[in-house]
Amino acid sequence: LRQDAAPEKGCATSTLPSLTVWCHISNLCNLSCEYCYAGPSAQGTPSTQLMSATLARSAVDQIVDACKRLGFPRVVLKLAGGEPTLNIDGIAAICERARERAAQNNIPVQIQLITNGLFRHEVLLPLLRTFAIGVSISVDGVSAESNRARLPSPLAAGALVLRRVLSTIRSLGVERIPRFVLCTLTPKSIEGLAGLADFCMSERVGFRLSLVRDARPTMQGVTLEKTVRGLSA
Repeated sequence: LRQDAAPEKGCATSTLPSLTVWCHISNLCNLSCEYCYAGPSAQGTPSTQLMSATLARSAVDQIVDACKRLGFPRVVLKLAGGEPTLNIDGIAAICERARERAAQNNIPVQIQLITNGLFRHEVLLPLLRTFAIGVSISVDGVSAESNRARLPSPLAAGALVLRRVLSTIRSLGVERIPRFVLCTLTPKSIEGLAGLADFCMSERVGFRLSLVRDARPTMQGVTLEKTVRGLSA
């Protein structure tokens, strides 16, 4: 749970920032990114690796109650994992309870989804539309080579997966669903930054660059100079 800023005593509610909460609703994933902080997800079963709908509703209740107690005017829920779209029941439970509690307490609740983009559109799009969910998609470039830390091998197989991800980004734009691109800077992705920036600008979608949180030598070597050079290539 993260507070964007600590409330000051006597501060008017309207001047306070939002209460932002990261909801880890799935340990399972359909990719095996080298730098993922969540670690391997092959062990366990869906019943032990996915947040249950009951727990999801309880979490929303506690978050909204905390928001009221601390004096925050709004809540932002970021649904993540693992891959959160492998837990559709959990997403639905959070969205439905958030809408209910928001109406009861006059506290706006914004929901954001952080995903790898490999979800079934026919299942997820209705939820995105109904609950006005913003979507952030993780991708490290527009070529399989740039995404070597994310996609399966060989590169030909990775290219097919990447094509689905890029198609999802375009489809969300067509559906007018708020979207954003998240790129992790690694030695494998940095040389493809110019291509990713061109793609995002052509799609009119914002993007963010993040440093990898990994101490292994293969994940090191990203510098500001290399990042600027990659963007301007």
